[in-house]
Amino acid sequence: MGIKRIASTFVFLLLAAFAPPESKTTVWLIGDSTMADKEIKAYPETGWGMPFEHFFDSTVAVDNRAKNGRSTKSFIAEGRWDAVFNSLHPGDYVFIQFGHNDEVPAKATYTPEDQFAANLVRFIKEARDKNAIPVLITPVARRKFDSTGNILETHAVYAAIVRKVAAEQHTPLIDLDKESQTLLQQFGPENSKWLFNYLQPGEHPNYPQGRQDDTHFSEFGARKMAEIVLADIRSLNLDLASHIIRPPAPQAPAAASRIDPAPFGDNAGHWYAIFNKANIINPLPGRPRYDPTDVKDIADNILLLQKTNGGWPKNYDLFAILSASQKDSLLAAKNQTNTTFDNGTTYNHIAALSLAWQTLHDPRYSAAAIKGLDFILAAQYKNGGWPQYYPLESNYSRCITFNDGAYEGIMRLLKAINDHQPQYDFVDDRLRQKLALAYDKGLDCILKTQINDAGWPTAWCQQYDESSLQPAWARKFEPPSICNKESADLVLFLMSIDDPSPAIKAAIDNAVAWFRESAILYTRVKTIPAPQMVTPFRVSVSDRIVVTDSTAPPIWTRYYELKTHRPIFCNRDSKIVYSLAEVTRERRDGYGWYTYSPQQVLDEYPRWRRQIIRRIIVPTDYPTVQAAFDAARPNTLIYVKAGIYREKLQLTKDSITLIGETGTILTYDDHPGMVNTQGDSVNTRNSYSFRVTGNDFRAEGVTFRNDAGFNAGQAVGVEVIGDRAVFIGCRIIGNQDILFLNSVKSRQYYKDCYIEGTTDFIFGAATAWFQHCHIHSKKNSHVTAASTPQDHAYGFVFDSCTLTGDTSLDRVSLGRPWRPYACVIYLHCWLGKHIMPAGWANWNNTENYKTTRYAEYDDEGPGANPAARVSWSRQLTKKEADDITPQKIFGDWDPLLLQQ
Repeated sequence: MGIKRIASTFVFLLLAAFAPPESKTTVWLIGDSTMADKEIKAYPETGWGMPFEHFFDSTVAVDNRAKNGRSTKSFIAEGRWDAVFNSLHPGDYVFIQFGHNDEVPAKATYTPEDQFAANLVRFIKEARDKNAIPVLITPVARRKFDSTGNILETHAVYAAIVRKVAAEQHTPLIDLDKESQTLLQQFGPENSKWLFNYLQPGEHPNYPQGRQDDTHFSEFGARKMAEIVLADIRSLNLDLASHIIRPPAPQAPAAASRIDPAPFGDNAGHWYAIFNKANIINPLPGRPRYDPTDVKDIADNILLLQKTNGGWPKNYDLFAILSASQKDSLLAAKNQTNTTFDNGTTYNHIAALSLAWQTLHDPRYSAAAIKGLDFILAAQYKNGGWPQYYPLESNYSRCITFNDGAYEGIMRLLKAINDHQPQYDFVDDRLRQKLALAYDKGLDCILKTQINDAGWPTAWCQQYDESSLQPAWARKFEPPSICNKESADLVLFLMSIDDPSPAIKAAIDNAVAWFRESAILYTRVKTIPAPQMVTPFRVSVSDRIVVTDSTAPPIWTRYYELKTHRPIFCNRDSKIVYSLAEVTRERRDGYGWYTYSPQQVLDEYPRWRRQIIRRIIVPTDYPTVQAAFDAARPNTLIYVKAGIYREKLQLTKDSITLIGETGTILTYDDHPGMVNTQGDSVNTRNSYSFRVTGNDFRAEGVTFRNDAGFNAGQAVGVEVIGDRAVFIGCRIIGNQDILFLNSVKSRQYYKDCYIEGTTDFIFGAATAWFQHCHIHSKKNSHVTAASTPQDHAYGFVFDSCTLTGDTSLDRVSLGRPWRPYACVIYLHCWLGKHIMPAGWANWNNTENYKTTRYAEYDDEGPGANPAARVSWSRQLTKKEADDITPQKIFGDWDPLLLQQ
């Protein structure tokens, strides 16, 4: 039996070896640049054929022969069609999309209409001669809208020819022209830019001057076009449809075949450049170095240098080929404790060992990496920070350090482990949980230490006192200050975090604002020859000077003085000076006083902002606005197409942006006297049409209404409870109590909004700023009814707003003292004749007059009458008015930051 089994197995294997290979269907793509594969130099421009190929199972191969700038005429003339034709096999598909370059008479590729049709017919017939299946595709739409926001047809003639040929030749047709127009209309004039290769200057190295391309796609746009084609393959019932799959998840990176020397450059540079008697070993003249592909030898060096406590000393070359005596010296010094995170030490060593383990599966490397991770955990302070050296020393190195990327390097290592990168698969669940907690504490420490100057978070210092978390001295020439180089590294790390919290986003936004504010223009630092100068610290043969240069890019000093924000420098005597020329030559030439690092953040910022925003379109993706709210996650943009959406809406999620197409109306009509769907009587607090309790909400171009009617009583249209809410260009329409600025903890900003109502139609306890808003009264009553808490310095501020009323009105008040400490201020506003001379209402509770805080400054119009105002209101002085700013009333929140 055993012999028979072996023989039959051999026969099976022999047959399998000579079995014909699995046959594949090839999908040939022929067309122009909108379909074509792109060279690296063109990225992020993407043809839709590039993502298209990833949607099929292993029995289908996509061969993309589309080429930039080709028409049917040039594609044939260059022999490109013949190459495809000669390779066709029965059952193959030919997807044909031309027109962009055929239809332009000024181009050499121009193809007259009759010839264009004839060329399409040729493709069809010759494909069928080979028993292949042709599919015609109309040219994809260009991004072009009219002044009212409607998409325009850009290929009317040549798209019509494709449709006509498809009908006459009984050929499957994908009308990408029409369907892409529909997609563009859904996105609208502004958001449709996401589909195309739109880039800000400096956003991508391939387009340093930026790009505004209404023809070629971004990666996102190419994918959307490919999805249209795939959907039509299904709807046409092509056999190819059964082979469509979801694209596979990105594959884990292959195991490392080399160790990158770049992270260890500082260590190696110091080892060779500075002879240090304290080093265990120093470089031997003429010794060779390992190649980065010598993974085992480099990893063994890392093991030799690791101390018993799990950390590493700095300033050794891990790539050095060591002598036997050098190795013996390192082994003999294992118990030394000069272990540190400085100069890229420890965290980079752990990362390199992990890559070596992934390549070689040597348990020595994973064990040493785990020991290093335990060292990181032991070194962390309870407040989340890390010192420069551990065990702690008695000098500045015990401070929490952001210097030279040490903290950021530790956090990136922990993040990689949290993200389950495969080289860290040896980390067990117990240790992984500890590292995740350390990562969270480290992140919290970063956020807590962002320097808040004059109410605004700016950036970070190099060092912080480990107990007070206050900026601290490092070396004698490194003062407490705002340090732009280290701050840029931290911000780039924060930008790498998926699904950032509102606190992380605010930290990034504020740091970006600081980098913009602190940039120095038209300045360049030049290195010039100088006589040799020998000092106890170094030998200098050059000097540095600062020169004016109108072509220079923005530059930043490393240090900015706390409070004044002046660029500062420092000598070894710790004396602060305010120009590089005042620094002694040894320090002037031997330290990085200027940096370009913040420019990396400014270049990355637009891409990061776009990346963190997810998009939902109503009703395309979800039929109702509430369904979109329910499906949204933080950092989602919800775009609502024009229409009236009659829904009672509640948004609880943080960081949601709601954008309405022109004509988008969200409305409901709950009011007192009704019973809601839960069986409760409707009152002011549950009558809202739209309520937002999530923080960091933003609305643009949306009309919010409560349609209860003029005499329905208290009927709220918009109720805002969450903090940091922004409304731009919105309309809030109703009658009594239409805008409820709820919650004493809420800060709200309204710009270019139209708000209309009857009585107390802007009311509540929040702090709010109204900028350039139009406030319209429909009844002789009160515009505001603030209930500002006593301990809040500000309530409602109206700046440069216009107040109007129905023509019959003449007794409208700016506000009534609904609560004892109501605070309402009008600055530079235009007041219509409907505002009564007294300005403010004499309401029933006279005690409130004594504590109410009502004020005006520089108001104009027929309703502005300072002399006739009630005695318990105030006219501010210019100095008092100038002191009232969004920064002043909102503290650490800048509602205009994203607009900037």
